[in-house]
Amino acid sequence: MEIVTLPVGPLQANCYLLFGDEKTAAVVDPGGDGGRILAELRERRLSVGAVLLTHAHFDHMLAAGEVREATGAPLWVPEGDAEICADVLLESDRRGIESHGCNRFKPIYIDRIVSGIQNPVTNITVIKETPTTAVLDAGDGMGMVASHRAMEMAIEKARALGLAMVVVKNSTHYGIAGYWATMATKAGMIGITGTNARPSIAPTFGVENMLGTNPLTVGMPT
Repeated sequence: MEIVTLPVGPLQANCYLLFGDEKTAAVVDPGGDGGRILAELRERRLSVGAVLLTHAHFDHMLAAGEVREATGAPLWVPEGDAEICADVLLESDRRGIESHGCNRFKPIYIDRIVSGIQNPVTNITVIKETPTTAVLDAGDGMGMVASHRAMEMAIEKARALGLAMVVVKNSTHYGIAGYWATMATKAGMIGITGTNARPSIAPTFGVENMLGTNPLTVGMPT
């Protein structure tokens, strides 16, 4: 994969073009000069597969719209899904949990999408469902989008029958666990949520990371 850095806009902010042998580029952070980016794409004979915004700056949004209008390329994460992800990250920062807030954009989500281990579009499949349970497959999409759907289903089922559980497989990082428990408490219900995690903790007296943080969170309405 080749990465081209373009200083664009009045502040000369960096825009990135990512492309491989297929000559289909991803445009990351188009800055404030969509025309400059389109000219660069024409010069390199690149088509645009997707546009990704990591900043909600007004000039980035304008340039992204200009590039999308000229090329027909979609935003990398659909707008509705991006709103869910942004709300989870912002809520994490509001609660003072900076490790799971907006600073995860680049080292977690963007890098994983670019490397191909996480899908920007979350296609959720219902593997099995009963009146009080469900198993979802997130297709390696955005974990927060899948979790939002799962908790919505759990709340709907619990409202009808008093208790419910929904699980998700093939998901990715889902943000702070407390966000999902809070969805239940806002609906007047007790919420319990948990997830597994990659090995990031060494056991007592150990030197190699072998254990996940594996959070378990309980929320109760007051």
